Amino acid sequence: MANKLSYRNAGNVFLTALKAIDPYVLIRERIANVCAVYRKGQYRKLFLISFGKAAYPMTKALSDFADGLLTTGIMITKYGHVSKSGVPDKIEAFEAAHPIPERQGVMATGMVIALLEKEDREKLVVGLISGGGSALLVAPHKTPPVGGTGDHADAAQSRSRYSRTEYGEKTPIADHA
Repeated sequence: MANKLSYRNAGNVFLTALKAIDPYVLIRERIANVCAVYRKGQYRKLFLISFGKAAYPMTKALSDFADGLLTTGIMITKYGHVSKSGVPDKIEAFEAAHPIPERQGVMATGMVIALLEKEDREKLVVGLISGGGSALLVAPHKTPPVGGTGDHADAAQSRSRYSRTEYGEKTPIADHA
């Protein structure tokens, strides 16, 4: 009997922990803040840039609860991470490789950069970023050397040295956005 109770308690703890980190719920709980900033700043356009392995549920939450304010957006996620229910109409969705970046991610990142470089004081850009983002939002500015071990750590080091969007790199793309 005590064993069954322990398993039930462990299961409840596990399910509670999963609910606490659900990307859809986390974004839904913060949409009111986004809407308040939008209205207070008298913006006329709401753009979304979403990337990472949880990009789909985060994007879906913003689309579902932003009171119709969403103008357009770009989402980049790992292959197989988009629900069969589909992507919101105003979102251009891309699936790309993770953890090793490839052309699809580079192409999608180019579209993100183009969207951010369009100066427009009437737009508010919301960025939703989750784990895996550094492999999915990738814009090489140098040609990486051929080779490497092919493991995750090697891929992460290569991304940080050769990507215009990687951490530590001063990237003024969205300074005016």
